[in-house]
Amino acid sequence: MRTDHQSTDWELIDRYGSLVEDPVEKLKFVQRCGRTLPTARWRRRAVTLESLWLASRRAAKELPARDAVLLWTFRHRQAMRRLSSAAVVCLLLLPLRGVSAAAKRRGPNLRPSPEAALSFDAAAGSSRVWLVETIGHTELYSNGLRVGNDLRSRPAGTVAPIERPVGIVFHTTESDLAPLEPDHREQLRRRGRDLLEYVRRHRLYHFVVDRFGRAWRIVPENEVAHHAGHSVWVFGDQVHVDLNGSFLGVALEAQSRPERTPPADLTAAQLHTGRLLLEMLRSRWGIAEGNCTSHDLVSVNPDRMLVGHHTDWAGGFPYREMGLANPYAQALGSIARFGFGYDEAFLEATGGRLEQAIRLAEAALEQQAGERGLSTRRHRRQLQEQYRRLKRSAAAARPEA
Repeated sequence: MRTDHQSTDWELIDRYGSLVEDPVEKLKFVQRCGRTLPTARWRRRAVTLESLWLASRRAAKELPARDAVLLWTFRHRQAMRRLSSAAVVCLLLLPLRGVSAAAKRRGPNLRPSPEAALSFDAAAGSSRVWLVETIGHTELYSNGLRVGNDLRSRPAGTVAPIERPVGIVFHTTESDLAPLEPDHREQLRRRGRDLLEYVRRHRLYHFVVDRFGRAWRIVPENEVAHHAGHSVWVFGDQVHVDLNGSFLGVALEAQSRPERTPPADLTAAQLHTGRLLLEMLRSRWGIAEGNCTSHDLVSVNPDRMLVGHHTDWAGGFPYREMGLANPYAQALGSIARFGFGYDEAFLEATGGRLEQAIRLAEAALEQQAGERGLSTRRHRRQLQEQYRRLKRSAAAARPEA
């Protein structure tokens, strides 16, 4: 049974169908119109008119003015929609002229807003860096980075894979250094060569940046390097334990000292190359800024449940110079998440520069305990047991190298 509006539709179809002379086109016209019955009423009429236009241009010319306007509007609906969007944009931009004039009267504002800084950092982190060419053993990237592959480690047996790296740990090599002076040229070259050979033989890092700012790939990014050891890193909801299996290791040829931050022997060339290397790795593997950290923040001693088993960088990694946010001002994840402790040796080795991170972590630990109705000591023991269980699970799932 037809409803009233359907009867009206069919009267319209019959009336305009009589204008189509070709029987085949008339049949197509009726079939097209029949498919429009379930739609909105104005659209049924518009599609009926469009079907008439498709069936017979001559018949469409005989439409009344109201239907002719509806047909033209419906047929040009995409262009009309784009025109409407452009009009809205123009209206939104009109007030900006007044704002700009007022800003000119006030003078320039040289203090960027936090939102502007955040947008800039996000854009910088996501900029795409790509391989331009490979000449011999050297790769050239679009940001100017050059990576040498002459010293890539060739393992004798099977190596543990990294499915996809999710972060980067920065290290100092803590190796013997010669003065960066022309008179010590041969000594610098010899010590640098010995260091690279030692790293290659033991597969210690994925990349090394030497004192002249040259980047060397030692271990391919899809293979495990033995750089982080027992380690913990927490970024948002992400919790990473024993980072060798998921983080890349980048070492700069330098020594850490509690009284020097950053290390005095770190060269401008190393910082420049380190930043370019960071850009390339983040772009290639989609690594979040929050998963770029330093070894002094991740190293732990699981036997004593203390942070800072290794303290390279000693609280002095140049995060700002590398274009990264400073995690030294955030709660130390190994304490807040797994209840690790710390000792005076750690504070002394890092020159007291991690005291804020420790205080924030301890405060978070106490707050968690209070919310659970537990003493801080008991809550810490429970978190430490969680860490041990997680570490056992990770060890059981880890492929043999």
